[in-house]
Amino acid sequence: MRRIGIRLISRSYADEAMAQMLMAIGGVYNVYFDGDVLYLEVDEGVIAPGEAVRRALDLGYEALLPHYVFSTRRGDPWKIKERVEAAAAPFLVAATYDVDEGYIYAVAVPGTGDEEVLKWAEELGVSASLVDKYYKPVRLSFG
Repeated sequence: MRRIGIRLISRSYADEAMAQMLMAIGGVYNVYFDGDVLYLEVDEGVIAPGEAVRRALDLGYEALLPHYVFSTRRGDPWKIKERVEAAAAPFLVAATYDVDEGYIYAVAVPGTGDEEVLKWAEELGVSASLVDKYYKPVRLSFG
Protein backbone atom coordinates (compact mmCIF):
# COMPACT_ATOMS: atom_id res chain seq x y z
CA MET A 1 0.00 0.00 0.00
CA ARG A 2 1.36 3.41 -0.96
CA ARG A 3 0.03 6.85 -0.12
CA ILE A 4 0.47 9.47 -2.86
CA GLY A 5 -0.03 13.16 -2.09
CA ILE A 6 -0.84 15.27 -5.14
CA ARG A 7 -0.81 19.06 -4.65
CA LEU A 8 -3.76 20.47 -6.59
CA ILE A 9 -3.69 23.88 -8.23
CA SER A 10 -7.40 24.45 -7.62
CA ARG A 11 -10.34 22.75 -5.94
CA SER A 12 -13.84 22.20 -7.27
CA TYR A 13 -17.34 21.79 -5.89
CA ALA A 14 -17.30 18.35 -7.56
CA ASP A 15 -14.25 17.09 -5.61
CA GLU A 16 -16.22 14.62 -3.50
CA ALA A 17 -17.90 13.10 -6.56
CA MET A 18 -14.54 12.83 -8.33
CA ALA A 19 -13.05 11.18 -5.24
CA GLN A 20 -15.78 8.54 -5.47
CA MET A 21 -14.88 7.97 -9.13
CA LEU A 22 -11.24 7.48 -8.19
CA MET A 23 -12.20 4.97 -5.50
CA ALA A 24 -14.11 2.97 -8.12
CA ILE A 25 -10.77 2.21 -9.83
CA GLY A 26 -9.30 -1.15 -8.91
CA GLY A 27 -6.34 -0.78 -6.58
CA VAL A 28 -7.35 2.65 -5.25
CA TYR A 29 -8.49 2.02 -1.69
CA ASN A 30 -8.86 5.48 -0.19
CA VAL A 31 -9.08 9.03 -1.49
CA TYR A 32 -9.19 12.10 0.74
CA PHE A 33 -8.30 15.78 0.77
CA ASP A 34 -6.15 17.69 3.23
CA GLY A 35 -6.16 21.34 2.23
CA ASP A 36 -4.98 21.55 -1.36
CA VAL A 37 -3.49 18.04 -1.36
CA LEU A 38 -5.34 15.05 -2.80
CA TYR A 39 -4.21 11.80 -1.19
CA LEU A 40 -4.56 8.46 -2.96
CA GLU A 41 -3.91 5.20 -1.15
CA VAL A 42 -3.12 2.58 -3.77
CA ASP A 43 -2.13 -1.07 -3.88
CA GLU A 44 0.97 -1.10 -6.10
CA GLY A 45 0.33 -4.74 -6.95
CA VAL A 46 -2.92 -3.76 -8.68
CA ILE A 47 -2.29 -0.28 -10.09
CA ALA A 48 0.98 1.58 -10.66
CA PRO A 49 1.24 4.90 -8.80
CA GLY A 50 1.89 6.70 -12.10
CA GLU A 51 -1.31 5.26 -13.54
CA ALA A 52 -3.28 6.35 -10.45
CA VAL A 53 -2.00 9.93 -10.89
CA ARG A 54 -2.87 9.82 -14.61
CA ARG A 55 -6.42 8.76 -13.69
CA ALA A 56 -6.72 11.77 -11.35
CA LEU A 57 -5.53 14.01 -14.19
CA ASP A 58 -8.09 12.33 -16.48
CA LEU A 59 -10.82 13.68 -14.20
CA GLY A 60 -9.68 17.23 -14.90
CA TYR A 61 -7.45 17.96 -11.93
CA GLU A 62 -4.47 20.25 -12.41
CA ALA A 63 -1.59 19.04 -10.25
CA LEU A 64 1.89 20.24 -9.36
CA LEU A 65 4.23 17.40 -10.38
CA PRO A 66 8.03 16.94 -10.48
CA HIS A 67 9.62 17.17 -13.94
CA TYR A 68 13.06 15.81 -14.82
CA VAL A 69 15.10 16.84 -17.85
CA PHE A 70 17.96 14.68 -19.14
CA SER A 71 20.36 15.44 -21.98
CA THR A 72 21.55 12.67 -24.26
CA ARG A 73 24.95 12.70 -25.85
CA ARG A 74 24.80 10.23 -28.69
CA GLY A 75 22.68 7.64 -30.39
CA ASP A 76 19.96 7.46 -33.00
CA PRO A 77 17.35 10.00 -31.82
CA TRP A 78 14.40 7.98 -33.12
CA LYS A 79 15.55 4.84 -31.30
CA ILE A 80 16.03 6.85 -28.11
CA LYS A 81 12.49 8.27 -28.49
CA GLU A 82 11.14 4.74 -28.97
CA ARG A 83 12.95 3.48 -25.86
CA VAL A 84 11.82 6.39 -23.69
CA GLU A 85 8.17 6.14 -24.68
CA ALA A 86 8.14 2.33 -24.30
CA ALA A 87 9.97 2.29 -20.96
CA ALA A 88 7.34 1.81 -18.31
CA ALA A 89 8.17 2.50 -14.70
CA PRO A 90 5.60 2.47 -11.89
CA PHE A 91 6.55 5.98 -10.77
CA LEU A 92 6.31 7.63 -14.21
CA VAL A 93 3.28 9.72 -15.07
CA ALA A 94 4.64 10.57 -18.55
CA ALA A 95 7.91 10.57 -20.47
CA THR A 96 8.98 11.71 -23.91
CA TYR A 97 12.09 12.51 -25.92
CA ASP A 98 12.55 15.66 -28.01
CA VAL A 99 14.51 14.50 -31.07
CA ASP A 100 15.35 18.07 -32.14
CA GLU A 101 16.76 19.21 -28.81
CA GLY A 102 18.11 15.87 -27.54
CA TYR A 103 16.34 16.05 -24.19
CA ILE A 104 14.37 13.41 -22.29
CA TYR A 105 11.46 14.85 -20.29
CA ALA A 106 9.97 12.75 -17.50
CA VAL A 107 7.10 13.55 -15.12
CA ALA A 108 7.11 11.50 -11.92
CA VAL A 109 4.74 10.74 -9.06
CA PRO A 110 5.23 13.17 -6.14
CA GLY A 111 7.54 11.70 -3.53
CA THR A 112 9.60 9.73 -6.03
CA GLY A 113 13.28 9.85 -5.16
CA ASP A 114 15.72 11.44 -7.59
CA GLU A 115 17.73 8.21 -7.47
CA GLU A 116 14.79 6.21 -8.88
CA VAL A 117 14.41 8.54 -11.85
CA LEU A 118 18.18 8.59 -12.47
CA LYS A 119 18.25 4.79 -12.37
CA TRP A 120 15.36 4.66 -14.87
CA ALA A 121 17.28 6.97 -17.22
CA GLU A 122 20.41 4.80 -16.94
CA GLU A 123 18.41 1.65 -17.68
CA LEU A 124 17.24 3.09 -21.01
CA GLY A 125 20.59 2.10 -22.49
CA VAL A 126 21.43 5.63 -23.61
CA SER A 127 24.01 8.03 -22.26
CA ALA A 128 21.89 10.54 -20.33
CA SER A 129 22.66 13.04 -17.60
CA LEU A 130 20.29 15.05 -15.41
CA VAL A 131 20.12 18.69 -16.51
CA ASP A 132 17.23 20.04 -14.46
CA LYS A 133 14.48 19.17 -12.00
CA TYR A 134 11.53 21.46 -11.37
CA TYR A 135 7.88 21.40 -10.32
CA LYS A 136 5.27 22.52 -12.79
CA PRO A 137 1.47 22.27 -13.01
CA VAL A 138 0.13 19.56 -15.30
CA ARG A 139 -3.39 19.42 -16.66
CA LEU A 140 -4.72 17.24 -19.43
CA SER A 141 -6.18 19.18 -22.33
CA PHE A 142 -9.32 17.94 -24.00
CA GLY A 143 -9.49 20.66 -26.65
